[in-house]
Amino acid sequence: MKYCPECGKKIKKKNKIGINHSKKNNHIKASGILTSIAASLCFLIGVIGLLAFSSGTWYYCEQSNYDYEYYQAPYHYNVPMSQYVLTAAFGFFGFIFGLISGILILLRKLYSLTLIGQIFIMLASLMLLTVEFWFFILLGLPILVMTIISIVFTSIYQNEFGF
Repeated sequence: MKYCPECGKKIKKKNKIGINHSKKNNHIKASGILTSIAASLCFLIGVIGLLAFSSGTWYYCEQSNYDYEYYQAPYHYNVPMSQYVLTAAFGFFGFIFGLISGILILLRKLYSLTLIGQIFIMLASLMLLTVEFWFFILLGLPILVMTIISIVFTSIYQNEFGF
């Protein structure tokens, strides 16, 4: 902070354009809150993925003469079971990284890590598109919109972050 040598008042730092930016900006707060809400909805994606994976009927499958396995086919849709597990994994990773990203945005630290967390949230919402279109419309699209708005706000005011 610089001070006036004559009167002792604080001199505000101006950017190149001449607009005064305060350290605390409401857009960054909104970005952190939107990221935290989207991350909490990613937890719901993970739970939906696990519930869709666990619901269904067990079928008996003979692979070879020595090895017998049971597998479970979900009764909902004709989607591979591994897709539900991947959706659940992306949902839980999106929750963990997104919550950390939301906290870091509110603290205004580690800009690059906040973008990584927001990308994980976007990937979790896009994984719903591969499983079921209506789940994407009802749950994935609001998460995607909140994350894009959060990325825009975070990128505009990236000079407030401590790298």
